[in-house]
Amino acid sequence: LEDIEHSLDDPEEYQGIERQRVTETLIAAKLSRHLERPRPETEGRFLRAIRLADKDGTYRQKLETRYEHIWTAYWWFDDFQFLNESYTAFETLALQSDSASELEFSCNLLQLLSNSVIHGHISSDECKLDERTATLKQALEQITDEKDRPNNSLEAQVSLLIIQVNQCIINQKNEELVNIWNEFFVILEKAIGLGEFNADRMVSMIEVFGRIAGNDPAYNNLIEKTAEFIAKRKSEAEGALTLLRRAQQLDLFDNKFDMIRFLGKAVAGLSKREYSEYLIDALVLLTYAYRSAGMLWAARGTCIFLAGALVIKGEEESELPISIVPTMKHLAWLALELRHLPDFLYSIQLLNGAVTVLPLSEDSKLKVKQDIFELDAALGCLLLNLEENDLRKLGKLPDILAALGLFTARAALLYQLGYTNILRSDGSFPESESDEELARCFSSLANQPAAQELRGSIILNTEEPQTLSTKILGMTVEVNIEGNLQSILIAEAVLGSLEAFFSTAIEQRILPHTEKLSINLLESDDVRKPSFEPDSLEMIRTLLWPSTLSPINFEHQNDIQKALVEVSGYVLAKSCFIKNVEDTLQKLCVNEGGFQRMGIVASVPNSYHRIASKNISRIDDWQEAVRKSYELRGTRPSLTLIDFKDENCATEADDRESRKGKVPTEPKDHRALSVRSVIDVHAWNQACWRGVAYAQDPFKPPYLAFMFENETGARKIFEHWRERFGASDEDDNITISIIRELPQQSKHHYCILITSKHPDAKKDESDQTIIMATRFTIMEPDNGINLENFLKLHDPFNAFYLLPALLKGNGSVPPEFLFDLAILKRDLTVKLAKDVGEH
Repeated sequence: LEDIEHSLDDPEEYQGIERQRVTETLIAAKLSRHLERPRPETEGRFLRAIRLADKDGTYRQKLETRYEHIWTAYWWFDDFQFLNESYTAFETLALQSDSASELEFSCNLLQLLSNSVIHGHISSDECKLDERTATLKQALEQITDEKDRPNNSLEAQVSLLIIQVNQCIINQKNEELVNIWNEFFVILEKAIGLGEFNADRMVSMIEVFGRIAGNDPAYNNLIEKTAEFIAKRKSEAEGALTLLRRAQQLDLFDNKFDMIRFLGKAVAGLSKREYSEYLIDALVLLTYAYRSAGMLWAARGTCIFLAGALVIKGEEESELPISIVPTMKHLAWLALELRHLPDFLYSIQLLNGAVTVLPLSEDSKLKVKQDIFELDAALGCLLLNLEENDLRKLGKLPDILAALGLFTARAALLYQLGYTNILRSDGSFPESESDEELARCFSSLANQPAAQELRGSIILNTEEPQTLSTKILGMTVEVNIEGNLQSILIAEAVLGSLEAFFSTAIEQRILPHTEKLSINLLESDDVRKPSFEPDSLEMIRTLLWPSTLSPINFEHQNDIQKALVEVSGYVLAKSCFIKNVEDTLQKLCVNEGGFQRMGIVASVPNSYHRIASKNISRIDDWQEAVRKSYELRGTRPSLTLIDFKDENCATEADDRESRKGKVPTEPKDHRALSVRSVIDVHAWNQACWRGVAYAQDPFKPPYLAFMFENETGARKIFEHWRERFGASDEDDNITISIIRELPQQSKHHYCILITSKHPDAKKDESDQTIIMATRFTIMEPDNGINLENFLKLHDPFNAFYLLPALLKGNGSVPPEFLFDLAILKRDLTVKLAKDVGEH
């Protein structure tokens, strides 16, 4: 600043360079405000720049010096009145121009007036806001009609839209913003071919408007278009930054699916080294968004990818970033929710190391130790809720927990295994502690609220057959594996990629018709690419995976990612109702960024190796800490566990009346959905159901037969039912309804409906949004004799047999009843159509 002012005071140096002198004076004034010099000093410099501009400057310099003076008074000195008093004179000068870039100065000052009105600093009447707005809009509208100056016309259109946004906010007409976002979209389309169009201001304002747009789909489309525009105009990374900033504006709990969509694309664009800080920010948010949506395998993969990025950053800077601490803490919580014990133990090991190695303050060290204590207690809660089959596998774990400082979890496990004597002898509990007091202590820990999320089979990564699972759109997906290194990595990749692929599908009206999809993963030397065995009628599908296609080999990443997309497409086609498979795949993979998200998951083994020098963790990695094996004892204490589902059901029952008629809220978590289906869609499609038939035996309940054309499909339907529910459906999981007196039909016509047991009767699903698959057919007999006879025979037994029958000779001969597949049922619903309520 001093150097500039010294030059300005030397008349010989600037003799004949008057315009440069104005520029230098304006720079000095701007520097003065940024240095926060006293107002008289800063204003003196601006007034000097204005005088020089009036004397020897250009028209634009006269505008700019005045504009910066007013702008500074507003932002640096909160002088709203100066803005109001100076605007008219500035407007008079600005309106002499037909250049949109020069009228932009007036548009910006009008924006400040609007802000002042919105925040109550000045009234609309006092600043003549409507009058000034109308004057500026008239000038800009004249420019928009200039066909021979397309850049000037577009810039004027941008200014007009900015003014319209302000008017909507002031007049509280936010519903009109949708049209404005769509008009911005059109301008972006037009600007693609105009290289000289200055888009920076428009892009900046579009991003700022995100604060008022909420989660408007039209605005989100505009942001994605803006990101594409910036990627073409500047770079892919700059476009990704726009998506990241939009994601940062959204609410994690209400807008998680849009966050996943934006962040998945942003991560792909921010992969260059120069943008590593932004990449880390995006990965942190994406991890949280996945977890909030119930996509735990995808969250785990993203968190591991994030940890790998932090390690790379640490290698470059010769110091591991402090942010590795919250990252590993998050991975530990994810591991608990997945019941993934090796991941949890490794995360704790790193957190223990962070306390010792990283340059943390004493307060930070105490915070990390407190975090570990909470994780220790949560693991104890999980261990206390394990079934015996899992407990039998954990005999070597107590010593490992002690080595890692997880003493609460160690005590809980020893108690569950039956070693209360050790807890007293090693000082974990006083010798005087009674069995009742111990039981009360551990029952309290076992019944913590976290127990609702921490129940289920544990993952140990041992070299033996095991099952990994997830829940997508309420449908359980299991992958059964042998337990070798490659099969574990493939299963993790399959589940993580399925979650990444389906994560945003919850908003696409994709409805699964399958309760559980089981996949047997089989490695083979005889196949070149992953594929499913062709038999689509089996309840368990077999995924054949080439033995040579290893997730560890980085050169295989493209092939693996392609294979994971095909697996996801197969699951979509085989388990969900969708209108158009190709359009849905295009939307999920390309428009929604599914490809990019799945790419993160595919690279997890390499990221894990980056942080741990191994591709997975196993319990045996801590073998050196084991001193003794604690086998599960036959006699051990029992805990009093709370049935959270029963408690929730009671609450729902009390509140059921108040919720009648209300529209359910949109699910925000894949775990909040539940699929109930007794319909194997592919078997039913092949079987071709054509109606019902009845048979009777005087000494047995009557027979209700479903008549099918195809024997293979018919047998599969009933074989699957008998496999799931047995020869007697004791719990009435298969619900059969007969609906009579159908509207505008013969009184003898009736509907046969097959579906799952009504969710109101399922305690474990009282808090879920239920998706139910159904099949029905309309029977059109000339009389009601057959149905009436069946119902009369049903009443004394209060039971009937359900079985398949095969149509013969196009119905000209009696059907063939397959009695060997009969299922005994008791519940039968018979209603008149007029008594069937809403939903």
